[in-house]
Amino acid sequence: LSHYADPDVGGVCGSIRVAKSGGGISSAEGFYWRYDQALKAAENNLGGAVSAQGTLHSLRREHVRPVAADVADDFAMSVQAVVDGKRLVYEPKAVGVEPVTEKAYREFGRRVRSTERGWRALMANWALLNPGRTGFYAFQLFAHKLLRRCVPFLMLLLFLLSCLTLWEGPVYLVAFWLQVALYAVGFLALLLPRLRAFPIFRHVFFGLMSLTAMGVGIVNYYLGRRSMTWTPVRD
Repeated sequence: LSHYADPDVGGVCGSIRVAKSGGGISSAEGFYWRYDQALKAAENNLGGAVSAQGTLHSLRREHVRPVAADVADDFAMSVQAVVDGKRLVYEPKAVGVEPVTEKAYREFGRRVRSTERGWRALMANWALLNPGRTGFYAFQLFAHKLLRRCVPFLMLLLFLLSCLTLWEGPVYLVAFWLQVALYAVGFLALLLPRLRAFPIFRHVFFGLMSLTAMGVGIVNYYLGRRSMTWTPVRD
């Protein structure tokens, strides 16, 4: 609440931690969220957080507007402060602890829905990507919410290009086999869940699963599929 002493602050987002577990997907997700919170802290130092995460956030009443049922409401709500010319602030000392599922198919479905709804919310607020209107925030939003969600397609393009340039030199050959090794580790972890007890299999599997779900979510958006309800995926 102390951040609201600054009239330029329109909203504050808290930090999220994943409940401790014995390993598996939840351990990998905890690692991901530590990375995500580090991003938020860096963005905050550059001028403001890009958006809030739904677990824990607040907003000045004057920025609150109705939210469509088919968008990521945390993003759609929090960026209204930016629409009104205010800043979003990240407060790492405000912490929410969230349990997650160990079932890969449920986590995959959650991330598909999250990406589809998040992309729709971003498209509805496309004007925020105009640096003439929002300044450096536009670059942060582009990098964090748009470019990052394009990574699955960029990885696919990279692999196709690696196949085409395989014999152009040792650098291209190494790049190709590194990608093959990465996808092989992820595929083995999918076929043999026990391998996820090992960090390298666990983190590669989680990363590739998340990226695949992200790609499916964006494809669903352009196919016109809409997730109208949200059910938390937890054990």
